[in-house]
Amino acid sequence: MLLFKDSIPFVSFWLLNSFLFFLASVILPKNFELGSSTIPVSLAHFWSGAWLTFVVWMSKPVFSKVGVKPQRGFLTFIFYWLANSVVIWVLARLAEYTGLEISKFYWAVILGFIVNLAQWNLWQVLRKYKLA
Repeated sequence: MLLFKDSIPFVSFWLLNSFLFFLASVILPKNFELGSSTIPVSLAHFWSGAWLTFVVWMSKPVFSKVGVKPQRGFLTFIFYWLANSVVIWVLARLAEYTGLEISKFYWAVILGFIVNLAQWNLWQVLRKYKLA
């Protein structure tokens, strides 16, 4: 049962990130495109969402080991905004393998901000119900 509870935040973030990738591609199809020759359109948002979740999830322990420890509040928000934006941009540069294409860098920054806001809200809900 403990393993299940520990995986709820990760899976919740994965589903949220996947949904936001899908939503971005529906609302702005010229700027966000899902699918490649190796990743079908129907799976691209899940695959990209999984990579975003995993890399950002692992960023805090990795940076903590080298001495970068964002505190609570505004600096944490900036840290995760930058982490999300950079990872989204890298995923877009690896579009053949991730299935996510973005037309311009600033769209990665904008989507990173939106993803960060959504993740923060989800984290608040998970904490409220003691799932995080």
